[in-house]
Amino acid sequence: MDSFIQKFNYLGAALGISPRMKNFVDLEEFFLEATLHIENDNRMKQAILNWCARYATLLSPSKIRRLCSLIKHNDENLEVIVHFLIERSYVKHNWSILVKRKIKTRINFHENFKKYLKSNDFIIKNVSEIRYRAEGRSQVISDILSFTQKSNFGSLYQLAKGIHSPRNRVNESFRQLQAFGVI
Repeated sequence: MDSFIQKFNYLGAALGISPRMKNFVDLEEFFLEATLHIENDNRMKQAILNWCARYATLLSPSKIRRLCSLIKHNDENLEVIVHFLIERSYVKHNWSILVKRKIKTRINFHENFKKYLKSNDFIIKNVSEIRYRAEGRSQVISDILSFTQKSNFGSLYQLAKGIHSPRNRVNESFRQLQAFGVI
């Protein structure tokens, strides 16, 4: 739980003070991990829902679907969160690939970004994983840039594994970034 709260605070939650994360945090992996903690207490639940309302548009539902078989998560909570995001139009309908059944959500949600989340200015300055996506870069490019800033890797295979992305897309994107001197 402490590891989750540390990641969550780094990614923008206002749940206390945590040291800055020195390792890459995969946003989709974090999203799945949040399904395990949403029922801990009401403050955590509201913080997770506010974070999802603000940042879910930056996530890749297809990557989340791929990670479902690799990352421990709660399927029922995942469906509830996805239905909540779709019903309130925080995300597009393509997120429905993550749900198996239609349910009507009855979530007690209090949208209050100031209370539960850090400011966007703080996030843009301190959280590269979110900043690159907010700037409009693709999920693969954003993850490559964030990962290479924080971690060393020996091969493109290790890079692809570290960011949970298909090797062919990582190879192509990495070579493009190298060709233009970005990396």
